[in-house]
Amino acid sequence: MKNNPYNDFFRYRKKLSGHLDEVNALEISPSGSFFASGDILGCICLTDCLNFQKEKFETPNLNNITSLCFKDEFNLVTTSEEGHTCVFDLYKNTCIRKYVSTNLQCTKVSINKNNSKLLENNTKNLMCVSNEKGQYFYDLRECGYKPVQKFFHGYCSHPKMAFVPNSSSECFVATDGNWKVEMYDYRNFKHPIFRYKTKHFQYGFDDVCFNEKGNFLLLSLSNDTPVMYDVNKISPVMKFICMHGKNYATAKQFRFGGKDDEYILGGFDNKKLCYWKIRYDGEWQDKLSENINILCNEPFIFERNLDTELKKFYKKQEVFTYSLSKVITPKYNKSELVEFNNLVSNQENSRKFSYVHLYNQKYRKNSMYMQLNGFKSVVNTVAMHPKIPRIFAAGTESTIYAFSPFDLGEDEENVFINKEAVESMNRYADDAERSFYECNDLYVI
Repeated sequence: MKNNPYNDFFRYRKKLSGHLDEVNALEISPSGSFFASGDILGCICLTDCLNFQKEKFETPNLNNITSLCFKDEFNLVTTSEEGHTCVFDLYKNTCIRKYVSTNLQCTKVSINKNNSKLLENNTKNLMCVSNEKGQYFYDLRECGYKPVQKFFHGYCSHPKMAFVPNSSSECFVATDGNWKVEMYDYRNFKHPIFRYKTKHFQYGFDDVCFNEKGNFLLLSLSNDTPVMYDVNKISPVMKFICMHGKNYATAKQFRFGGKDDEYILGGFDNKKLCYWKIRYDGEWQDKLSENINILCNEPFIFERNLDTELKKFYKKQEVFTYSLSKVITPKYNKSELVEFNNLVSNQENSRKFSYVHLYNQKYRKNSMYMQLNGFKSVVNTVAMHPKIPRIFAAGTESTIYAFSPFDLGEDEENVFINKEAVESMNRYADDAERSFYECNDLYVI
């Protein structure tokens, strides 16, 4: 099915069946051959990424599945709101292990995938489950179901964490959901080994994740688009901008995707999916040139956001800057475009690109985004295939959407849309949007 003309790259869309209610978790297998999705009823569906054949099975989770993580190609770990964490053998189609976090609502599960290289050093095969109070660490090699370590943040709001990939140590980055984002060594929780600057983000954080190489960290902001950090820098190196993407009602997980993790993508409450190209690409620019105006910019100076005492240290370091030579401004935003051109023409020494102003802080702006439409309600979870050009997305609808540059065929006949849940969530999002603008006047682009 061909989508609307705004979906320039992934212009074909196909609706996939398999669930009966809201889908909150979606994860692609390590080989990329299939993806797993979990819904609010506790059901898991495995779908082939190429021909969309599927297999569905029930789980011991009695409530909403909030997170999925592949241990390997045949073992899938799930978490639920009721505090259950289950390990499934996909080959035998059965649950082989179950953990209970004292009935605390679990929000995310992460596995240290460096362990296969480190077992010779007696390193524990760690799995971490984030719940309402903190993180519970489990050793997957042991038969016991009790955590081997617990890490609490104190006052927190749905904390999240992620292990640092491609690392020789057991380091992880954790957030309390409010204002702290810190890196810890598993062997010592008393003091963080690195603390990231987040004082200008007022509404807290929904998630944290790494790219495959482990050199960049993506922080999903509540009610906002994400920011990206260099792992070894305390301040953000990139702020991703979407002029029409709004999040008011539900927590979102923005993530890396595509070949070599060149894209950032995520869903929004106003029935949209947006993705950004991180690096400059001439082909990307040519594709967009028909619908946008291109404005030149200058490189971002990282030291602008550093404290005085740290400037001397970072002055000698290599500063990460993107090779992007353009900033994208949509044609329909004529007032901002006219204002920008007047500013450049009247001030010869003015900076030749616009900043995003967020609570008196300035960040490098990446507006090179594309938008996918066609959803009927809130988009909760998104994943981009690492090898083939396909995007999978799901949300309040029971339907999973597949996007591709190539024709995917007609929609499946037995696609079920849970209309009551969709209408309820749309009303909730509209009310949240209204109250958000009434109570907050600080969000200015």
